[in-house]
Amino acid sequence: GALLIPYLAWVCFAAALNYQFLQLNADLDGQDIYQVEQRFEI
Repeated sequence: GALLIPYLAWVCFAAALNYQFLQLNADLDGQDIYQVEQRFEI
């Protein structure tokens, strides 16, 4: 049981970090905000 403590601490830290990223980038939901498009003709 005691060996899980560092793992649980790391998981909690990673979850908090991801939550902060989501809070700071709330409007960036994967959409292309710059609307940059590259087309290549072969």
